[in-house]
Amino acid sequence: MNSRMTRALLGLASLAACSGGGGGEGELKVQIYGEEYIEAGIPADEFADGWAITFDSFLISVGEVAVAASGAGPAVEETRFQIFDVAADSGGVGQTVAAGVVPTGAYDDTRYIVAPSSDAVAGNASADDVARMTDGGLSVYVAGSATKGDEVKTFAWGFTGRTRYEACESEAVVKAATQASVQL
Repeated sequence: MNSRMTRALLGLASLAACSGGGGGEGELKVQIYGEEYIEAGIPADEFADGWAITFDSFLISVGEVAVAASGAGPAVEETRFQIFDVAADSGGVGQTVAAGVVPTGAYDDTRYIVAPSSDAVAGNASADDVARMTDGGLSVYVAGSATKGDEVKTFAWGFTGRTRYEACESEAVVKAATQASVQL
């Protein structure tokens, strides 16, 4: 390769390295979303036995949330534990856990903890739901019903486990003056 070609390639490489995905900043949101089946219910045709499931509430205590670009410190983080009801209708968007203005680029290092917390605050949950979770030492609480024909069975389950999620497969690419989101 001649020196003119080498200089041209080095120039192109340095432009690409300095562009940072186009430069500038955009908003990065961290959303928690249970999925359509939790918000709208699981229809009977999804089960071999014909039962349909609906969720009255699906509470989760989530905290120590951090989203970063690979190898960098957190760009968006929320250390407080928040209680969310992921059964609440969000139109498929989910509930906002944290948000911030960040440099453009890929954010592919997501971590968080689902655990009981005695000082959790409401995400989108009611005050009664926050009290149920904090007073009960719960990380997850699920209540709803199963229906098959005229038969209805209700359920309410509380869980106290602690689970740390790291290296999650969720990525957001933030472009200048736009909004991107990572989903828990």
